[in-house]
Amino acid sequence: MLILRPIDPVFAILVNTLFAAIARNLRLAGGWVLVAAWGFGVVILWSVGVPGYVPFVLFVGGSAAAGRAGLQRKQSLGISVSPIAVLSATRICASCLPPTICAVAVVSGFFQPSVLLVASVAGFASALADVASGELGTLMNAHPVRLLTMQKTYPGASGAVSLMGTIDALAAACLIALAGWLARAIGFADVWVVMVAACVGNLVDTVLGGTFFLVSKNDGAPSRASSACRDFFATSVACAVGAVLARVTQ
Repeated sequence: MLILRPIDPVFAILVNTLFAAIARNLRLAGGWVLVAAWGFGVVILWSVGVPGYVPFVLFVGGSAAAGRAGLQRKQSLGISVSPIAVLSATRICASCLPPTICAVAVVSGFFQPSVLLVASVAGFASALADVASGELGTLMNAHPVRLLTMQKTYPGASGAVSLMGTIDALAAACLIALAGWLARAIGFADVWVVMVAACVGNLVDTVLGGTFFLVSKNDGAPSRASSACRDFFATSVACAVGAVLARVTQ
């Protein structure tokens, strides 16, 4: 049985301040991105301790690294890249809010803690899968097509899919799921639940990116607001699917 040990708030602040300093020194992120990540990290570590904190750290660190590498690749290909191609505070908030709510709800006692933790891990898995599919797929010379029309498009385009991008998304979801299991946030039987929920969330993100949240200028590059709304909705779906599946299987 999982025993959660919430962390002392002062220690949570110190740990996240240290991680923020490391990220800034490595130039993985800066400014409001660090502020947003620091805030969510403190809340999660304070609420559910290390088990729920590990998936969050992997999401933020992995997204920052993948976003930076993907941006450099797109620039080398001569692709016009919007500011949201790199991890932004807006996207951090949109992606982290649903799983953070699930993590905080664990200590409320109103619902089964193990189900809420699965939902939280699934949310972070979906968020990292989204970043990996777009950014790492670009690095691997993926040839994307728009999901709904199957027309070829440029790497990293909103609403597009590719074989390599899909493999990267599955690998990212698997990484978060296994990390959650090793950190004892979820059971081994919940690993597949997290991966399924992450895939559903990523699929929703792709469909929304090619329909409701598609902006015509810059060949369909999404605006900051539309990208944040899409990320929030897709991550919320992943959390919900993870919670439902966990409730049924546990």
